[in-house]
Amino acid sequence: MIKGNYSMTVPAIVCAGKTFCVLWPDAVIRQRVESFVLERGGILDERSPDYLVGDSGMTPVQFWIGAGEFDRIQKHERLEEALVFLSADAPFSDRERENMLWYIRENREEIIGKILEENLIDTLRGYLGCYHQALPQDYTKILEEGQYRDQILLDLVDELIERTDRQQKHELKAWLLEYKKNTFPESFVESNEQDRLDKELGFLEQNEYDWLKLFSFVYEEEGVHILDYKGAEPMVFVPPQIGGRPVTSIAARSFFARDEVQGFYWQRPAQLEPAIDRTALAAAQAGDTIAFGLYPENKSADSAPLQWQVLKKEGTRLLVISKYCIDKIPYHREQSAIDWAHCDLRKWFNGAFFHLTFTPEEQAMIPAVTIPAGVNPKYKTPAGRDTTDRVFALTLEEAGELFDFNESRIGYTTLYAQSRGYYFGGQINCWWLRGPGVSPEFAALVGNSGSLGTYGYRVDENEYAVRPAMWIDFGGNV
Repeated sequence: MIKGNYSMTVPAIVCAGKTFCVLWPDAVIRQRVESFVLERGGILDERSPDYLVGDSGMTPVQFWIGAGEFDRIQKHERLEEALVFLSADAPFSDRERENMLWYIRENREEIIGKILEENLIDTLRGYLGCYHQALPQDYTKILEEGQYRDQILLDLVDELIERTDRQQKHELKAWLLEYKKNTFPESFVESNEQDRLDKELGFLEQNEYDWLKLFSFVYEEEGVHILDYKGAEPMVFVPPQIGGRPVTSIAARSFFARDEVQGFYWQRPAQLEPAIDRTALAAAQAGDTIAFGLYPENKSADSAPLQWQVLKKEGTRLLVISKYCIDKIPYHREQSAIDWAHCDLRKWFNGAFFHLTFTPEEQAMIPAVTIPAGVNPKYKTPAGRDTTDRVFALTLEEAGELFDFNESRIGYTTLYAQSRGYYFGGQINCWWLRGPGVSPEFAALVGNSGSLGTYGYRVDENEYAVRPAMWIDFGGNV
């Protein structure tokens, strides 16, 4: 598709090492971009009036420049437009204003960073003047109801004062302190600070705005649906209710995608909890399917009872594996020599997955057991030490013994798992085992045909699936 000389009728289409003819809709934009390109070693040539289009005055400009550099040009241009918008007194059309506010919402950190870096007091004044319009969309409800507007602005000013102090931007800090003094009554500032301290000490409950600083969420008919976590703590406490309404669901995909998060604590409302069917558990035999816990099932990440295949039964205990590939998780985030004891998949199984999938009563039925590291029978790769886990992946040996033939090991995927973008893109995928492959940088797996992959694949491969395994003790609490 990309060829040496290529004419486009839309602006800003370039590719590294190629020459393009670009039609600019605005002579001022063209001149600014040309200057920017030349300053960075780009080449402009063959401007010809023969290419003028009607009365629009659009002139083609052929240039050679790397695609990465052009992306930076576009980013620079857009940022400059935002700074002009925030500091200008000139009126903008409703469409221009909405587009610019959207850009400011999406690039808040970069814009604030530029304001502080260049000591742009007029721009900062403009930003504070439209702060409520430049907030993320999930603030809409409380802003429409007129709630917490002053608290939100005060928190923003305090954040900026702290940043200007760290960066030694004394002029901006002095302006912000004066702005704070002139904008907020002293009694409000003192009350807000006391409330903040009381909440940290547990003397005062968090309000709707406090939770909004930690979570993105929406209100649905049955309650609150949490979309994402904004904080940085490795252990996350999810409140049972927000704004007087129960938290009924969580978009687990967004939570699990955060590398730093290791565990979740959420007491789901009782009406959402399916009763544990101990009779069905007691009657289950190898090959049967049971339901236990909740996990996203469809493309909308709605939770549903998680289906487990019983691999074997010992007294009041069942060894189970998820019936389907339930998600896409790499064995380890970085390509390195790693064993099961230290890999990220083990942390995820026993942290985020365990706490978000099972209720406290269900967790009490999942015993911590000592499991072998999982030796590779063909390559004899060092496997590390044995571990004690509640949730784990099978070894090559276990996957060979507990399934009768290759077809019985095929990893069919849930609709939710398919939405996570698998390599095979359809109803099946490879799934991780817990032992090493040909080397410590590779992990064993089950192939998409159900065959045992003793050679394995790179531990940081992020297109393969997981099928967690565990024991369930239905005889009583563990």
